[in-house]
Amino acid sequence: MVESSVGWLLRFLKRLPYATFIFIGVSFVVYEYPILPSTMPDSLAKLLLHPLIHLDDNHIYGNLVLGLLVVGTLIERWMTRLKWVVRYGLLIYCYLISLMTAALFWATTRAIPFGSSGLILTGLAVVVLYYWKLHNQLSLKGWNALGPVGVGFVLAFFAGIVYRAFLDPMQFPSLSLHGVAFLLSVFFLRGADMLLSSETKNKMLRTS
Repeated sequence: MVESSVGWLLRFLKRLPYATFIFIGVSFVVYEYPILPSTMPDSLAKLLLHPLIHLDDNHIYGNLVLGLLVVGTLIERWMTRLKWVVRYGLLIYCYLISLMTAALFWATTRAIPFGSSGLILTGLAVVVLYYWKLHNQLSLKGWNALGPVGVGFVLAFFAGIVYRAFLDPMQFPSLSLHGVAFLLSVFFLRGADMLLSSETKNKMLRTS
């Protein structure tokens, strides 16, 4: 009985999304102390660290708890048909697309957008395309059954951004920012899907 419980606990701990937890923890530390205030002047440092910077409680809790925790968990611990190195590579990819989006807006609006919502929307594209490409190979037993629920939850997060933009035209820049992040992510993922050979893509998949 004890050995069975210990075994279950170890399997549970092994499946936790540690990279996501670390990022969320660092973000809260940066916000609470505040190491990177939202009022800091625009600079290369602010651009590179933009996902860690948040404006207020609603901003940080909405992004990290309602969005990034779900997306990060889906990529790290639900997309298990992919090898672990590919999944963590996709987390880095999400950061790079968010960085590209923030740089584009800095160049065009002279202001750096900040917050982790760019990561959420780039991650949403990753998760949706993964589900679309591999849905017939996915196991939805046990905890994996929550995967599609998580996808729907993050889609609702994006739908909330769209809804707020329709209610308040002042929110439209936020909608355009998130839309660009999502579309850029889809564009590069689909481009990679078309350019990579079947052999290379098969090497990205776990064999068991």
